Amino acid sequence: MLFVLSSFAYSQEGDSVVISKMQVVDLGLSVDWAGYNIGATAPEEPGNYFSWGERDVKNSYYRSRYLHCKDNTILDIGESICGGEYDAATAAWGDGWRLPSTSEVEELRDECDWAWITYNGVQGCRVTGPSGNSIFLPAAGIFWGAKKQGIGEEGWYWIGDCADDKECAKIIFFEASRYTPDFLAIMDIIDPITDAKKIGGQTIRAVRVHSDAVQGDSTVSNDSIKGE
Repeated sequence: MLFVLSSFAYSQEGDSVVISKMQVVDLGLSVDWAGYNIGATAPEEPGNYFSWGERDVKNSYYRSRYLHCKDNTILDIGESICGGEYDAATAAWGDGWRLPSTSEVEELRDECDWAWITYNGVQGCRVTGPSGNSIFLPAAGIFWGAKKQGIGEEGWYWIGDCADDKECAKIIFFEASRYTPDFLAIMDIIDPITDAKKIGGQTIRAVRVHSDAVQGDSTVSNDSIKGE
């Protein structure tokens, strides 16, 4: 699905930018976004991988090991798990942190500029909000079965909403191949919101209501960030 939105563009950049290293980042949107993934301590770290609706990490991600599967049937645990008992972000960080909703990710898509970059040796997307602050989403791939796939090439991030297909949930998805000059020359905007099977192990970038916590940023030099 393609969206032509003037406020949202994919590009490649090699100049110095500012990436927030703080836990709470005000992008100028309706919620604050975390500066790094659940289970990480820095923006470039992948953090932990979770199945949708599970709060614990595992060493393999099969249907048979999915907590919300009975007699080979995926159980319905609700249309949204944002901030509830099945939210891994809330369980890990508390204090109002939770999975983002689809509408909040739509806002991230529509109101922010996205660029594929290499940050501290890790590939992923820089997302810059109306406030001028930026977060980095590492291309941490997906944990499928007993193997991690797509590291450095793809980003798979859970959204807290179930998909129409109840075996799936909404996710943020991006991949390196969408940022090549040839691809960008023929495509305007690619929607990063799609669906994925709930059983796969994916990363989480949490959100919370606006806080008065002090914000902080770190300027990144050309030595640590390069456009691909």
